[in-house]
Amino acid sequence: MIMHELKTPVSTINGYLQLVQAHLSKRDDKKLLGYTDNIAEQVHRLTSLINGLLNSSKIRAVGFDYQEKIFDINEVVTATIKDVQKTTNTHKISQEGIVVRYVKGDRERISQVLINLLINAIRYSPNTNKVIVRIAVKDNKVIISVEDFGIGISKINQKKIFERFFRLKNPDDETFYGVGLGLDISSQIVHHHKGKIWVESTEGKGSSFNFSIPVLNPRKVIHNQSIQGLL
Repeated sequence: MIMHELKTPVSTINGYLQLVQAHLSKRDDKKLLGYTDNIAEQVHRLTSLINGLLNSSKIRAVGFDYQEKIFDINEVVTATIKDVQKTTNTHKISQEGIVVRYVKGDRERISQVLINLLINAIRYSPNTNKVIVRIAVKDNKVIISVEDFGIGISKINQKKIFERFFRLKNPDDETFYGVGLGLDISSQIVHHHKGKIWVESTEGKGSSFNFSIPVLNPRKVIHNQSIQGLL
């Protein structure tokens, strides 16, 4: 209830801010527009935090509303990388490996897991410029890994990293931006799909966040596609 009540004033602030920005644009006041851009960025961050808290609370209360379908996992990985790449000019995201496999599950939720991992990889590697996504199949499971070359995670923190609200600190002992919900939500989505999620990391060298989910038997995919073609 509190989170929903917070959304209303934030939306109102954002509405008035857009009006101010439109007025300043007409005056060509670049200095004040710069200030309002900073305000807009903070409003966006606050909105993201509120939405994250709402999503986490919803999952724990009633769970996600999963829309399960059969989809091409490689297509999801490639499309998600492309979307996230558009949001950053500091890191190059590359994909290694191509698999022709299908998964039965919620395409958007699996994409959300990968988005969360990519955002974290970029956030926690401020002094590097690349992130690698690997995709492979082993023992009837597709394994997706996101590797960064950032600050890494200590052995102690690796045990806490998927806990709700847990956040890492940088070498200057400052907590990184965020509320610590992305990995908690990702973990719940992966487990719903009967998968696993884990981290491998060396402090000071980087981290690899990995998750695996079962893939469908190719014969079952062909059978389902044949049935759908008759409907």
